[in-house]
Amino acid sequence: MTRRERTINIALWVAQSSLAASLLFASILKLTQPISDLLVLWPWLARFSKWTIALGILEMLLGLGIIIPELLRRGRKIVPFSAATLIVYSLFSNGLLLNNGEIQSAAGGLVSLLLCVFVLWGRSKSSFDTPT
Repeated sequence: MTRRERTINIALWVAQSSLAASLLFASILKLTQPISDLLVLWPWLARFSKWTIALGILEMLLGLGIIIPELLRRGRKIVPFSAATLIVYSLFSNGLLLNNGEIQSAAGGLVSLLLCVFVLWGRSKSSFDTPT
């Protein structure tokens, strides 16, 4: 593994860890807190309150799917699939945020979207895989 590949691999780990942490945090909140508390954090959730549990489960699965296969070095094809799914999820959620006028939240979503694109690009290439 060259120095450049090692650097990109480290950057991929940082991106994956950041995405996993944010997704797992959001999913735990959605699965454990009452809707009234969540509406303070996410006003858009009022329109989708019946979907809160499903969104929490989806975010938990994506958060685990973006990091666990690479940690265990098994099923590594799941990571690019999770990143691609997360890109679609981010596009829809950012569209919803922009539609509701929540520009600051959409800017944060844009950062997540860019991290997902980077992870999809990097983990689709075998040269950036973590050595066994």
